[in-house]
Amino acid sequence: LVEPSLLSRVTAGEQQRARAMHSLRRQCEWLAGRALLRQCLAHYTGLAPLALPVGKTEAGKPVLELPGAPAFNLSHGPGWLGCAVARAERLGLDIDSESRRNRTGEIADRYFHPQEQLLVRTGGNRAFFRSWTLKEAYIKALGETINSLRLHELGFAADGQPLFALPAAGWYFRHEVFDAGHHLALACQWRECDTVGHLPPRCRVWFCEPDLQQREERTGSPC
Repeated sequence: LVEPSLLSRVTAGEQQRARAMHSLRRQCEWLAGRALLRQCLAHYTGLAPLALPVGKTEAGKPVLELPGAPAFNLSHGPGWLGCAVARAERLGLDIDSESRRNRTGEIADRYFHPQEQLLVRTGGNRAFFRSWTLKEAYIKALGETINSLRLHELGFAADGQPLFALPAAGWYFRHEVFDAGHHLALACQWRECDTVGHLPPRCRVWFCEPDLQQREERTGSPC
């Protein structure tokens, strides 16, 4: 059964939607994502978590139905959920794990930029998931899907910087490894952010326990 403490953090409508999912694991994962989303948006809007008008677009993407609402993005990774919130035009977040079984070499040879392929041959799974999560975060920020883009043209160097021409100015990328092989990548585009010199924007990253209590906070440098 779903924990009552989790159900108390989401609306009745979200509980009803979760009950329609056949897998209990999927129900818990989806509800945890909604609870995390409401907690994060409440922190930045000052509204009560359950009072936030979270709707969805025609494509099914969650949207905060408030004037001037911040951009946000959710990601589900093995054992972790992530939520990014930003004052930005575009925002994408992806979490994945090196423990996931994949034919990484074959995937890199087929879908990765030539320079990324070289990095994977020397760096193995760590290099693969660095590139993969950065690609996913960028694609999500664009509002596209993996199948809609030519993945081998979207490459990232070892320092996380893009190997392709960006569609506009103000893009920022962040990648880090945590919890013994989990990868987190962020792609953010904000036209007022000057990323000359690759200085990260002002940001806070929280790592939380499953009960949503804060575990660790890391603060980035101001943009």
